[in-house]
Amino acid sequence: MRSKKPFLYFILLIALVAGGVYGYIYYHVKKQADRVVRILAPVAKIKYGGILVDFRGDVGVKDITITLYDEAFDITIESIIFHAPDLLFLLDKGKQVQQGKVPDEIGLSVNHVVLDLFSESTQALLKAKSVSCGNLDYATALQQMDYDKLDSSVRIDYKFVSDTQTMNLDIKAETVGMSSFSTSMTMKVGVSDVSFFNAFYLEPSFARFSLSYVEGEGFYTDRLKRYCMETSKKDLDAVVELLLEATVDNLQNFGIALGGDLIESYRQFLLQPDEIVIEMAPSRPLDTSKLHLYKLDDVFKMLNTTVLINQKPVETLHVETTKTFLGIPPSNKVSKTQTEKDKEKARDKLVQKYRDQPISSLAKHIGRQVYVFQKNGKKIRGRIKSVSEHTVLVKARARDAVGFVMYRIPKKDIEKIQVLLFGSSVSP
Repeated sequence: MRSKKPFLYFILLIALVAGGVYGYIYYHVKKQADRVVRILAPVAKIKYGGILVDFRGDVGVKDITITLYDEAFDITIESIIFHAPDLLFLLDKGKQVQQGKVPDEIGLSVNHVVLDLFSESTQALLKAKSVSCGNLDYATALQQMDYDKLDSSVRIDYKFVSDTQTMNLDIKAETVGMSSFSTSMTMKVGVSDVSFFNAFYLEPSFARFSLSYVEGEGFYTDRLKRYCMETSKKDLDAVVELLLEATVDNLQNFGIALGGDLIESYRQFLLQPDEIVIEMAPSRPLDTSKLHLYKLDDVFKMLNTTVLINQKPVETLHVETTKTFLGIPPSNKVSKTQTEKDKEKARDKLVQKYRDQPISSLAKHIGRQVYVFQKNGKKIRGRIKSVSEHTVLVKARARDAVGFVMYRIPKKDIEKIQVLLFGSSVSP
């Protein structure tokens, strides 16, 4: 009979090695966690309940409570976890990081970041923010929408592929009962090895981007509509117009004016929230450092951009910038040679004028200046804010020239509308 001792010794050796690796990783994770707690001690009190080490390659901390001293503000986090293929990967890549090399792949999860909406600290934080209808602060409004807490999680995955010289970044996030969000981006870096030093000198080319925003029945937009209908005593169509107008106004404050097709597609999303998808896939990797030299519409074309809202493509992606946004100058101030500027300026002077437009096409002209001629002889000069099935909302300067007033004009009362059109976009 053969002795079983060599086999038992082998099992014992494996167990000792595994235990040593586990202990080594545990010690270093705890050491780094304690170091972060000490560094942030002047601004926040941080507690954690334990260290997580999994032989599949997951390491992190759990049961975290963060108290910000200045705001008396509490955040609880179920866990913060780094993901690697296995623990040996962490040992090997840990040495490479010390040598200045960027890991080939790594992941990070922040699970269940929770804000209690009924706590005084949360209400103080959200007090200044209000929703699009009613006069309540954001925290109180969320409570009336049947939210008792905000519970969010996010996962970030990074991977460098040396064979294709690309960096891939994937982000997935979810807020319970509100929405989910995911995005993926690929950049061409042109090197086969990345270190912390040369990462600052890389000039990556844009290769691919995708974004998905998803809501379900009974999620945030549905609850917001119900809340607005209860507080404003308006019907669904009126509330959708109110929310649409608020979104358009907020974007304009950031210097973004949406085209009519985008606005109409977003109206359909507000009526029945489902999914918004943005895809960018240029035919070849592009140098993004030069994009600020082009109009936003041209940037969309160069990046081969498509937008789907509720599984339906937006036919015309038209967006104007009214001020610098993400380094892109206003639509009428895109960098060109002086000769090109002079030619366009002369052409625009010739064609810039108010032109009659059919009432059925007004959704395409949201944000433009108009003259509205009513059947009762009244004339209103202003800017189209929104268009519904039966009415047109126009923002006009008050007669005393102080402030603005909003006119919701029934389409059946309109004799004709003239829209101010510009440049080469004008057709006779």
